[in-house]
Amino acid sequence: MSSGEKLRRNTGYGYIIQANLFVNGYLAIGNISQVARLWHTSRNVVRKWVKRFEDSRNGFKGKRKPRKVFYPAHLVWELEKAFSLAQVDTKDILDKEALGTILWTHILRKRLPRYQWTFCEGKNRLRFLAYSRELSLVNGICFTFLVMLWLKRHGIDSEVVWQTGEKNLAAVTLTSIMNRNFWKRQQVGNIFITW
Repeated sequence: MSSGEKLRRNTGYGYIIQANLFVNGYLAIGNISQVARLWHTSRNVVRKWVKRFEDSRNGFKGKRKPRKVFYPAHLVWELEKAFSLAQVDTKDILDKEALGTILWTHILRKRLPRYQWTFCEGKNRLRFLAYSRELSLVNGICFTFLVMLWLKRHGIDSEVVWQTGEKNLAAVTLTSIMNRNFWKRQQVGNIFITW
């Protein structure tokens, strides 16, 4: 076997020329059966190359991969009642790598809030966002108060389980303080924090 044949076999150059002939013949003639008869091959081979050509023309680059499921809590979708489980998170949004230098300096110069408080309901993915300049227990209490008051105002009286991403003493302390003193007087209902 010569070096040219090895090179064609390893790179697939002959198949590319064949595919171009099939596709160009199909574009000129417009009939897969006639192109297959012209090049003495099966209709399935011509159909395969024409489909690949059309997919690549529409922006498709390779094989279709199944989409990964991003949301890990599958059981939340199966809950009957909305607002029975909520995912709560606090995030420091002043991250130079994620934002880039221009946005990072803009946040610092304009003294915009640095922390983001997120309440995401598990079943219908309703999201409450709040921003603060400091990460403190007072801001956490205000955020939980606003969210639970909004839920109470819109007729949601059931217990809400707040699921956090990490075990922290502040979350447990906040829950015990709120359940003991505050929610009993406001008649909003209990919150429970799990992780």
